[in-house]
Amino acid sequence: MSRTNKKHLNVMLLITDRCDRMCPTCCFHLYSIRHPQDRDVKALIDSVKNLSGVDILFVSGGEPTLHQGFHELTKMLSKWRPSKWKRLVLVTNGARLLDHVDCLPLYDEIRISLYSDKTYIGAVGNEQLVKQFVSSFPGGSNILISPTVHITRDISSTASLPCGREMHAGILDGRLYPCCVAPYIPEAMSVPVKRTWRKDLRSVPLPCEKCRFAINAEE
Repeated sequence: MSRTNKKHLNVMLLITDRCDRMCPTCCFHLYSIRHPQDRDVKALIDSVKNLSGVDILFVSGGEPTLHQGFHELTKMLSKWRPSKWKRLVLVTNGARLLDHVDCLPLYDEIRISLYSDKTYIGAVGNEQLVKQFVSSFPGGSNILISPTVHITRDISSTASLPCGREMHAGILDGRLYPCCVAPYIPEAMSVPVKRTWRKDLRSVPLPCEKCRFAINAEE
């Protein structure tokens, strides 16, 4: 029996398919996208204008700092805080943070994925890049640095904790999905982003059976 998500405290806005890493266990399968692209800034703004009552709006991708309109989008999203979301958080691998220092203080928090040369086969560590950014950042945002752990469904399915991604709805191409991984799962169902978005999502099943991070999906 398919589960549905009743929580939806947070929303993840996916602004680009482009990424400077080709992680073999990417939950979005970005390595299989032949022509990755940035989403239009106006379309992205239109896709979130009907949101309200969101705890955190995550800006993610792909690698969001590669988006050519990153500065413009960041400034526009920050103007809707706190009327639509309480906090604006950037999720990044740190690749281009030094190129965007002027607009990064508009985020309440910057979450950086830390990679080592052993994170996956062929990985290039970013420890020095992250250290350089932290030492030069003027402040204004909290910085959270988390080691990246790449897992497969076989590993995650043995865990005993519920999937934390259930709390995050995902938006891609103007459609709203029941979790943040679902937008890149072909079988996943979605709904338009209307003012009734939270109510509309309650009937949309979670695609746990197709998800790399599925944990206790049978329960």
